[in-house]
Amino acid sequence: MYSIIISQTFCRCYLKLLIIFVSLVLYSSRSVAEERHGKPHRSPSPRKDEKYRRQRVSGYTKKLSAEELERRRLEMMEDAKQRERDRESNVHRYKQEEDKEREKDHNMKLESAATSSLEDRVKRNIHGIQRTSAALEKNFMKR
Repeated sequence: MYSIIISQTFCRCYLKLLIIFVSLVLYSSRSVAEERHGKPHRSPSPRKDEKYRRQRVSGYTKKLSAEELERRRLEMMEDAKQRERDRESNVHRYKQEEDKEREKDHNMKLESAATSSLEDRVKRNIHGIQRTSAALEKNFMKR
């Protein structure tokens, strides 16, 4: 039993020493500037005469041949025509959907008017009038 307690105590002491050793190693690896100012030392900025130049990709030419330019121009014109056709078809489809919606609303109103009576309309109007702010201020029980 004593040997278990001694080995546990030894392990704890060993772990503490290991932690202290690791922290010392990490602390000693800091630079002098970091210790003084609390921030790591950065490498110096590049000299002004050394300008950054982008490396060109091999096989890349800035100027295109006349045939290539003409081919690209024709492709762009075809794409523009296709987009215009798509736009026109979308506008036509949206207009048809709006017309269908208007027709549906009109039919619903006609159906409602055909099935409701004058008495129903008067009751609905009275109900709506009693809900206005002016009507709520009055004593509507006197009516």
